[in-house]
Amino acid sequence: MKYTFIIIALLFSCYVTAQIKTEFLTSKPDFITLKKSFFGYKFYMNGRAYPIDQIADLMKTNNEAYQLIRATRSNNTVSGIVGFIGGALMGWPIGRALGGEEMNWKIFALGAAITGVSIPISISAANKAKQAVKVWNSSLPASYNKNMETGLSVKVTPAGVGLVLNL
Repeated sequence: MKYTFIIIALLFSCYVTAQIKTEFLTSKPDFITLKKSFFGYKFYMNGRAYPIDQIADLMKTNNEAYQLIRATRSNNTVSGIVGFIGGALMGWPIGRALGGEEMNWKIFALGAAITGVSIPISISAANKAKQAVKVWNSSLPASYNKNMETGLSVKVTPAGVGLVLNL
């Protein structure tokens, strides 16, 4: 009985994931925005956040944007690996020093230098992501280009407070 429940739950989750991906890929391509978050940048389309893999699948129809988003993914991967190695090399001597041993400044300095190398790679990835979004959005027909998002908001002006409906 336990295995039957696990199999049904697994099949259901696969079905839901496939439906979401199919909905994303078959929907009309739209204006993509890039917003900075604590852990990097997030891609938004129609007010919903999408992972870079789904955005890359969408951008396959525009070769220039697709090449830029692939470079973004590669640079993010390299930056993450290099940053992790640098952080580990900095954290190891700190941990040993907290444990009562003498601080190994050579390893710490090496880790700091390696971490410093990851920063320009990360900046390059962010710039390529911005370029990919710009290329993608410029390739859309003018009717797709939405400068205003739809929604209801409260606005405060010197004249008073009011509700604003953007369509």
